[in-house]
Amino acid sequence: MVPSPAFTFVRLAPELTVAELIAYGDELCGHYVFDETAQRGMRKREIPLVTKSQLELMVTSAHGMRGRDRALIALPHIVEHSASPMETMDEMLLCLPYRLGGYGIDVPTMNHYIEFSEKAISIAGQSFCYCDLCWVKEFLGCEHQGLFDHSQPKAFAADRARINGLKADGYEIVELTNVQVSDLQAFEEIALYLARRLGKRVRRTGLGATDERLGLRKSLYGWNARFGHAAPDAR
Repeated sequence: MVPSPAFTFVRLAPELTVAELIAYGDELCGHYVFDETAQRGMRKREIPLVTKSQLELMVTSAHGMRGRDRALIALPHIVEHSASPMETMDEMLLCLPYRLGGYGIDVPTMNHYIEFSEKAISIAGQSFCYCDLCWVKEFLGCEHQGLFDHSQPKAFAADRARINGLKADGYEIVELTNVQVSDLQAFEEIALYLARRLGKRVRRTGLGATDERLGLRKSLYGWNARFGHAAPDAR
């Protein structure tokens, strides 16, 4: 007998931090899977193993099951359709509430499908794309630029064309790199800009190297290093 993905979410809850449990939920509901044999430490998954509503059904019905209370804390913060561990990390660092180490920014749509205009098609060389983190109404997006993609000339060129296509259609794109994400101060400047752009007031007491923020970073980098390739220090 093999436990369902939703059951493993509750079953593993006592063994994980809340941040790790959210990241695990994002993976189950996402389009990637950790694979240490793969060059990028992950591979794509076409269809998520579970939906958030299926996780909700399992957690709410798991009365008396060890780990249910922690799963209930993590559940509201899980997002669907993340396509990589770094996209999950970006979203969590930006959007989790202060008490969990984030900046409380509005949750974006992950890998939002966008049809290009004729002008954008001529620039991007494709008729549509998926934006990593997208605040649809504000025409604002975040794109994570990984080291692997930058080392592949064709992939890098296609990525630049896609971003230029998004800009041609009126989207403002904020690009994130592994170095920026790992640097707390640099990432905080980006978080503050996104907050202003989205009309979100960030509490000054919630800035900097708070215990919650350092704890979140430690959990996320440890999670990625444990299941994928080693990650940079969470400074």
